[in-house]
Amino acid sequence: MSYPGDCGSINLPLESWLKAIQGSDSLVSQILRGSRPLLDSDHSLLSAEIVELEQQQPMYDAQLQEIQLRRCALLEALKSRKSIYAPIRRLPRDILIEIFHSVCDSWWQEADEDWGLRHRRHSLAVSGPLWVLGRVCGLWRHTLHASPASWARKLVVQAPFSKYAPEILQTYLEHTGEHLLNLEVCCSNPVTDDKILSLLVQSCQRWKNLRIIATKQHMRHFKSMSQFPALQTIDIEIYDGYDYHSDMCLGAPQLWQASLRGHGIHQIKLPPGITHFSGYITCLEDFRLLAELPNLRRCHLVMRLATKEVPVVTIAQLTHLYVDGVDVLNVLSAPLLSSLTINRITQGPRSSSTQEYITRFLHRSRCHLESLSVGKAIFTSATPSRVFALEACSTISRLKLELPPRMINIVEALTSPSVLPNLHHLILCLSQHSEDEWTTILHVVRSRRDAGLLKLVEVQFKDEYDYHLDSGDIRTLIRDDHEMRVEKWNPPHQDHWYLLDQPSQVFFQTLLHINKPYPIVSFKENFIANLALAFDQFSKLPETLEPTMTEVIKLVGHSVKSNAPTDTKRFNRKDFKASLDRYPGTDLTFDMFKTTIAQFLFDALQAEVDLHELETTIETTFTHLKEKKEKGVADFSKCSSEGNSSWEYRAVFAIPLADLSNYFYGLVTTIKLEGDHRPDEARRHRGL
Repeated sequence: MSYPGDCGSINLPLESWLKAIQGSDSLVSQILRGSRPLLDSDHSLLSAEIVELEQQQPMYDAQLQEIQLRRCALLEALKSRKSIYAPIRRLPRDILIEIFHSVCDSWWQEADEDWGLRHRRHSLAVSGPLWVLGRVCGLWRHTLHASPASWARKLVVQAPFSKYAPEILQTYLEHTGEHLLNLEVCCSNPVTDDKILSLLVQSCQRWKNLRIIATKQHMRHFKSMSQFPALQTIDIEIYDGYDYHSDMCLGAPQLWQASLRGHGIHQIKLPPGITHFSGYITCLEDFRLLAELPNLRRCHLVMRLATKEVPVVTIAQLTHLYVDGVDVLNVLSAPLLSSLTINRITQGPRSSSTQEYITRFLHRSRCHLESLSVGKAIFTSATPSRVFALEACSTISRLKLELPPRMINIVEALTSPSVLPNLHHLILCLSQHSEDEWTTILHVVRSRRDAGLLKLVEVQFKDEYDYHLDSGDIRTLIRDDHEMRVEKWNPPHQDHWYLLDQPSQVFFQTLLHINKPYPIVSFKENFIANLALAFDQFSKLPETLEPTMTEVIKLVGHSVKSNAPTDTKRFNRKDFKASLDRYPGTDLTFDMFKTTIAQFLFDALQAEVDLHELETTIETTFTHLKEKKEKGVADFSKCSSEGNSSWEYRAVFAIPLADLSNYFYGLVTTIKLEGDHRPDEARRHRGL
């Protein structure tokens, strides 16, 4: 391809007529200034020159246009060649996609936090991030069009729809390829929304997670569909669905989570594979159907039925229960329950019947709680110690309390280590701040800390800008074996949002992308002193990135929890994932879970590391477990299997990214070795 070298390639000679015209400029100037009158003899000369100039003007206009066109072509060619060397084009494709995903997540998060935006942001808005990013340049457009997972990870379709909405939706669905869809649908007009729903139901074989808010008339589109082979979670809310009934969920063999807003199970039947359920109890049949879900583990119930005539229902496998009031506890039994959340009572005064319902439920279930969350207006001033003294509460390691004003005595009941003797994690949600109450909290925390079991205290304020804390008060309580921090407001009535999270896997590795060669700082680190590192570090990083790696290990170390009664430490995967989700910065991104270690580093990261060196490092660890335990990065414990025990070893591998000096991979690993071992055993273990 050739481009014009200079303006000399365009014919621009200085014509003789132009020289002649320029010779009469003095005359024209004199006439214009009035220093010489316009004579009759001047008319013929001026008229001839005007004709000549008018004839020449189009030629020069054409030549000027040609120059402009050639200049534009030159600038475009120059821009495209310079853009090849732009820093962002050197990013690996997977990191570029992660950046796109981060932009999309921020866009959706803004809508979640702002009700004004929530109803204006949806996937069919061409001002949305995926559409805009695809218009920036050819590389970005090609990257997005070659990544159907980017389009399928969240598809929000929300009324009212523009006249172009069906075409936009069709294009969007084409971009998703054959990937499973995370779909949210909100419809309001049965007449105008038909085209949209007709397009969506054509992709029902690919629905993985579905949330639908619609009218009963809209739901007729789902009657013709008998199978949802990929559907795993569903959230249904029907405006006028008080008498709506459906068997659609029975055609979803992989469905494990269901949320029925305002509906009972007798209206929307559920398959037996359900493990997580959130919904209403509106009649006796709902209780019967609830008990017939053999795999139900986690449950959020809203009671809309008087319980006086209801027989007790046993949910055999239930481990986590969230209730909006205590009435439902009067008719339930859950022998395997380990976590109980009771929302605040919004009507009526606190009474002894509230405590009686809780007490009878725990006695009837004969369960042993590990976690208890209680909303405000549950405990009376005289009753917390009575509930805390129950046998079912003796095993509680995590306690979350929402405290209304002037109810600090509930915290005072925890002063003695004999109350909830296994308490490791205390969360206090304070709706109002008081200096006197703060002093009491510090006294209780110091007493429990000195007893040696309380490892973590979180304090939450309803208005984080309306408290007056001296961070020195917190720092004086922090030790290597004890942490205290201020967290964002998250009272018990929000717990069921996390109650329905997907369970963590037993073995996993987490891949993080970290850029910026300076320490990572988050909200809670303003109140956290340096903790003992609970992870081994294997680093190939340059010296400039080592401080950042240290901060990453500290961040991960906050999720290493002590387990009663042996004080054995274990890495809490759910807590770690939640901390990543809440992390406010953009310098750390979560990538994936993996179940392999050395080969994953070697293959997936394509890092310049010695595979044999990695394997040897891991193997050597398990021949020197006693040393690792003394270092604090490995712990021994008994397993549930008869006669067996296990070691958990924790490590972080840091690998630099080629050609990106400010980025590195951090692989957070926990390795569990289970068998017939002794705490001080150091034998060689093969096949890691």
